[in-house]
Amino acid sequence: MRGGRGLGLITGAVLAAATLAGAAGAAGAAARPAASGSDELSGISCTSTHYCIAVGTAHMNGLGVGAAQALAWNGRGWQVLPTPGRPGSSLSAIDCRSARRCVAVGSLGSGRETLAMRWNGRNWRRLAMPSHDGALRAVSCTSRTRCMAVGSDHTCELAEQWNGSTWQVLSTPSPCGPPQAGGLIGVACQSAGSCQAVGNYMPDNESELTLAESWNGRKWTQQDTSSPGDLASLNAVSCLTASSCMAVGSGLPVEVKGQTAIAESWNGHAWQLLSPVRMGAPATLGGVACLRAGWCMTVGSFTRGGTLFPQAQTWNGAIWQAVPPPHAPGTLGGLSCPEQDRCLAVGASGPANFAAVWNNTRWRSLTSVPSP
Repeated sequence: MRGGRGLGLITGAVLAAATLAGAAGAAGAAARPAASGSDELSGISCTSTHYCIAVGTAHMNGLGVGAAQALAWNGRGWQVLPTPGRPGSSLSAIDCRSARRCVAVGSLGSGRETLAMRWNGRNWRRLAMPSHDGALRAVSCTSRTRCMAVGSDHTCELAEQWNGSTWQVLSTPSPCGPPQAGGLIGVACQSAGSCQAVGNYMPDNESELTLAESWNGRKWTQQDTSSPGDLASLNAVSCLTASSCMAVGSGLPVEVKGQTAIAESWNGHAWQLLSPVRMGAPATLGGVACLRAGWCMTVGSFTRGGTLFPQAQTWNGAIWQAVPPPHAPGTLGGLSCPEQDRCLAVGASGPANFAAVWNNTRWRSLTSVPSP
């Protein structure tokens, strides 16, 4: 995923499963293939207002497992793009440099093996991956030969770099304690030598804290963040520059009964905790896109009457403001904004794929989102 270089492309969603499980389950929930009988779109990338590709997991009738899915949007309707994903595969995120140059990442075998695919405008090709267990949750590409993908493995966070021909597993700080649970969920790169990644980690068996790390072209370095309460996660990040980023997620503040949305901004030196509009708990933010210093869009979900509904908020440089979400039950996590008055978000509504479009005034649900 990438954000802030004119397109504001953000992927790597934490959708219904993570919301219901609470912040403590965020690291692994969206990486699992969708449950049998359910479809879920978790990531989207747009190169223009009339070209986007969304990825996720689709159910396979009778097999009891999911398989990777991909859909293309032309500004008017959707087209299914057959993928080489086999049963048990899942795609979590995608980044498109052009209509003929996309990289999508995810996992095989319910998170036991990393997965990456490349789109050339006509078909998908599965890329060879290092022999390493884990699941990739987000990807950000700065050129056709430079991509950074992040996720989680059996020890903690996972980062892999693409050089145009091979993927390489990178060393990470791995702050997780004895539970060895957590990982990186979002990433945004401005160049091959500058990336920000966010997620969560467990320093012990009692707490889950927000996690942020920076890449300088040689190594990953952990940064201090503000974790509200003992259960918190950053699920997505968008960067305008190396010193201007916005991350969103969920937390469990002591004074709040239930999970609530959180946001943090990066100024090049420190992360600052911000206050999104509080919605019905449990609530979470799963996607963010920033196009300029005074404008960011974020999407997620909140609970009303025991049912999950989409939420959306905008940042004006000083405060977060709620904007009218789609009038339908569901969750939104994958988000891409090629322009300020045109964003596309994807997620799930019950057992079906869900998508909505922003027109600078309100979000509108898109009907007839297909399933492979």
